[in-house]
Amino acid sequence: MKKIILEKLLTPYLTWCARRIIQINQPIVVGVTGSVGKSSAKEAIYLVLKTKFSTRRNQGNLNNEIGLPLAVIGDINPKNDLIKWLQTIFRGFLLTLKKSRHYPEILVLEMAVDRPGDMKHLLSIAPCKVGVITSIGVSHLAFFQSEKDIFREKSRIFKNLPQDGLAIVNFDDPFLRGAKTKGKNKVFTFGFRTGADIQATEMKIGYAKEIGEGVSLAQGTSFRVNYNNIFLPVRLPLVISQAQVYSALAAMAVGLYFGMNLVEIATALKKFQSLPGRMRLLRGKKGNIIIDDTYNAAPNSVKMALSTLALIKTKKKTLILGDMLELGSIEEAAHRNLARIIHPVVSKIFLVGERTLNTHRELRRLGFAKDKIFHFKNSTNLAKKIGKIIGSGEVILVKGSQGARMEKIVEKLVVEKEKKNLTRQEKEWKKK
Repeated sequence: MKKIILEKLLTPYLTWCARRIIQINQPIVVGVTGSVGKSSAKEAIYLVLKTKFSTRRNQGNLNNEIGLPLAVIGDINPKNDLIKWLQTIFRGFLLTLKKSRHYPEILVLEMAVDRPGDMKHLLSIAPCKVGVITSIGVSHLAFFQSEKDIFREKSRIFKNLPQDGLAIVNFDDPFLRGAKTKGKNKVFTFGFRTGADIQATEMKIGYAKEIGEGVSLAQGTSFRVNYNNIFLPVRLPLVISQAQVYSALAAMAVGLYFGMNLVEIATALKKFQSLPGRMRLLRGKKGNIIIDDTYNAAPNSVKMALSTLALIKTKKKTLILGDMLELGSIEEAAHRNLARIIHPVVSKIFLVGERTLNTHRELRRLGFAKDKIFHFKNSTNLAKKIGKIIGSGEVILVKGSQGARMEKIVEKLVVEKEKKNLTRQEKEWKKK
């Protein structure tokens, strides 16, 4: 009954309110989409812009046909609270009556695309002046035939940009490298490859101190950025991932569009921190370091996470990998192909779920030691045993799709004070 009310009554009402609010207040909309990294890019962009402008972004998962209108209305997530829903409905109505003096100048809106038609609908609510695509990957192939179809749907974000708008894309992504808009809008690129408009080079992971068992505490990432032959050292003290460097580069591109200079942008990004479950560095029990990347998983994001693990200076590298979901016809091959990337990086691996059996078989075929591979039916089973079977002084990367619920394992690995930094800790998630 609740679902029917939400879909049939509330969603059309919220959509109407959001359209009307944007028409009246005329905020500049920065839309962010992509198969990997869109949430982190949104956070980085917001962090930069809020230092100079009145800015709002959608928090959490408010990025779909229900969440995006909620973000436009007030960035409130009523969840199952009837009082909050009534307040949101009333607030939405009030904002449709006249222009608000306090409405943000800029909305940074993450736009999730799960199936054909999603982007068109979201843009009908919040037309973009700046569109950002972080990557094109093979997530959601259950609803698309190919990566080209995913690219076609996500690139709709550029379709109706105004003449003074801007399309921003990841130059390292082969689908996006040659991206063009249908109008005369400029395409601005970011990435590590030579030829990007704003390019990162010399990325390094910094270290604080050794915490025992030969494990150093990775602390922050540094790189040089090149823009118009201006070179600037940039440090991100709170992140360690190449994926987060991409997010920072996207934020730099947006900041430049809004007239900010590289120094003030880089200063703002010093506070940039990974969201829960996105390459979050946590202190573990037994002197272990946990890289929590459990929010979701797709082939590209697993490869990027492994590339970060490869950079960390320690001999004890462990991977705990759960199933990647929604991959459609490429599911078996995608899990099998990961083995070649995993093999040279990790010394021990725990696999979770039916689909990772394909990874297991391929690892054994490649010669990975039998006594260093462990397989579990689900995350609950592994979570019960992980405390006893995991070693000490290890750097442990934990990753898997949302449905694999890999955060249950991280919860058992980290020290108590780190549990507040985990993803999916809400009561409704805990019950699932």
